[in-house]
Amino acid sequence: MSAHENSAATPPFLMTAPVRAVLPELQREFGSRAPFVLLTGDAGSGRSWLASEWIERNSERVVPVVLADPAPAASLLAGALLTSFQDGAEVVADQVIATEHLLDTLAGSIGVGRVALVVVDDADRMDDAQLLELGRIADAAIARHVAFEVLLV
Repeated sequence: MSAHENSAATPPFLMTAPVRAVLPELQREFGSRAPFVLLTGDAGSGRSWLASEWIERNSERVVPVVLADPAPAASLLAGALLTSFQDGAEVVADQVIATEHLLDTLAGSIGVGRVALVVVDDADRMDDAQLLELGRIADAAIARHVAFEVLLV
């Protein structure tokens, strides 16, 4: 694929007035704030694009994982995140064990000053059980002093 074809597939990031307002808010207290960040906007407004740009700008500090769409069932969420953060390791079915292994993996691999980030695109498709499970994982990360955030887009 030529450079021209590639640029046609991915339009350049445009620094619009709304983006100028949102980017600093995404940056504020990154890594030390409450673990859930909600990025809202109308369909087609560029939320996913903005999230990708923000992650790119923070590539030195963030270890991102994009949650599959549709997201796994709540009982499988910790195992799916573990697999994603370990680059395809075997899925652990037991929720408690998967959460412990996930936190051990993150504590040992993300490094000082870096933040594990779970990106949930189309977060409005998640059910209450899935969101509660993400909250449980985030609470466990806080208790273990693991830098962990969830970006709900």
